[in-house]
Amino acid sequence: MIGTSVSYQEINNVARRPLSEKVDWLKNQFASLRVNWEEGHMKIRVRRQHLLSDAMDAFASIAPADMHKIFRYEFIGEPALDAGGVTREFFSEVWIVYFWL
Repeated sequence: MIGTSVSYQEINNVARRPLSEKVDWLKNQFASLRVNWEEGHMKIRVRRQHLLSDAMDAFASIAPADMHKIFRYEFIGEPALDAGGVTREFFSEVWIVYFWL
C-alpha cells in the first residue's frame, strides 16, 4: 500500500521552519500519497439538490486504498469537463450548504 511514515521528530523539526517551508513540506507529503491519473481516479457524482447526502454516500462507498486517487466531480445533468473548475464549484457549494444554510 502507498503511504508515508512521519516521525514525531520530523514533525517537530518542520514546526520550527518558516511557514513557506512548512507548506512545501506538507505539499511533498501529499504528493507522496497521490496516485497518478493513469493509475486511476475517482469520479464523485452529485445532484445539487442533494449535495451533501450524495457526496457522503459517494465518499462512504470508496475503498480506503482508493482515497489516494485523484478525485473529479460531476454535477448530474450538467455536462462539464472537470479541469479544476467543477472541483472548486463542488467545494464552494458544500461550504455554502453546510455552513450557511
